[in-house]
Amino acid sequence: MNHYTLNPPKVCLTLLAVKRAVTLESILPNQFWIGGELSVKEGQFYLSDVFYKTKLVDVNNLDFNIKPNKAYFAAVRVKKNDVIVTPSGFKLKSVGEIKILGQRQHFEGDFYNPKCQPELVKKWSEFLWEVESFFVTQGFFRAQTPTLVSCPGPEPTIDTFQTQFNYGQRGTLCHLPSSPEIHLKKMLAFGVHQVFEVKPSFRNNEITPWHEPEFNMLEWYRAFGGFEDLSDDLEGLINHLIQKFSPCDGHQTIQSFSLEELFSKNCEFSLQPTTTLEELVTLCGQLNIEVANDDEFNDVFFRIMFDKIEPFLSTIKAPVVIYNYPPSLAALSKLDTKGWASRFELYWKGVELANAFNELVDEKEQEKRLILDNLEKLKLNKPVSPIDLEFLQALRSGLPPTVGIALGLERLFAVIHNLSSISEFNLFSWSWRINK
Repeated sequence: MNHYTLNPPKVCLTLLAVKRAVTLESILPNQFWIGGELSVKEGQFYLSDVFYKTKLVDVNNLDFNIKPNKAYFAAVRVKKNDVIVTPSGFKLKSVGEIKILGQRQHFEGDFYNPKCQPELVKKWSEFLWEVESFFVTQGFFRAQTPTLVSCPGPEPTIDTFQTQFNYGQRGTLCHLPSSPEIHLKKMLAFGVHQVFEVKPSFRNNEITPWHEPEFNMLEWYRAFGGFEDLSDDLEGLINHLIQKFSPCDGHQTIQSFSLEELFSKNCEFSLQPTTTLEELVTLCGQLNIEVANDDEFNDVFFRIMFDKIEPFLSTIKAPVVIYNYPPSLAALSKLDTKGWASRFELYWKGVELANAFNELVDEKEQEKRLILDNLEKLKLNKPVSPIDLEFLQALRSGLPPTVGIALGLERLFAVIHNLSSISEFNLFSWSWRINK
């Protein structure tokens, strides 16, 4: 078996692929160390981690042994003057010392999701940075809202996570947020008129290829804006990310359809704001879609969406916005003059990515809807959510006319990279944990 040793003072390191920023100010004199796995392959030495590799060019003058096809934890030290900063990273002229810290044990472990590809994990990190950079350069304020909240979100169909905050002899029921929406609207009332956040959000009882109990929600709001502004934001963001991660897809132009058009085209049915549950049940009978006896309007509506509308949307290559939703799906949006919920959703490649609202700013109407949402939760045998009185006070103080949108970033990343699951780049996916 061949063995190789290195004479540290004579070894040269050339960094082949590093994208992290390094400045001379970050390098302490005589104390700059780079660590990684030291290995030999086809007569060449490499210092590497999962994302980058450093090639050791000079392998002559041996003074310690390492075995081919084995990896060792190692660290190399260079002097400040031996670091050359370049636009793409940095290079090392010479090494002052090499330390072998131990042999790397390669084995099939179960401490991370084995389906993850290192390149995708790296791209996901870069993707999040690009998303935030896009909005900062557009003049948005980058918010940081609480992760421990009194009200997680009002939607009756969303199950939330609960916990307890104890202080002395007292305690308060708290939740993990299903969305940062309520606190971002408080910031709008405070006077921040263009705001965004990438927020870890939590939803219980959801685990599918496109659902994880913890995920990253991107939300942004424009006071005094309209749906055209949000659509422009979406198109700009999508094309910015395509240029960075999938330039072969080319420029994308968002297409728009009303639900009236989609139901007429795919179901031969005239959907109206006044459409009743009985009319949708009759339509399901004509379309051979099964309906449960206890289904309500929204249940039947989404059965038709899943069976007839979403398959059509998946045939369209471009991102698609659909608008004019029934009033029962208004959630936190206004109703327009015809009675439609003033909201739209974004689909791309058949995947629902985002929900946008012309936000409800009337305090009394909002309080009424929050109460109705809790009554609906009681009917579904779900715990009610405390009404956030601070949110109602924010509306009372004056929330300007506002449009806002919530977008699932894991889904957008998966769609851009043509993945079939959002767990493919999540090292610690719950989908993997519960099935391993």
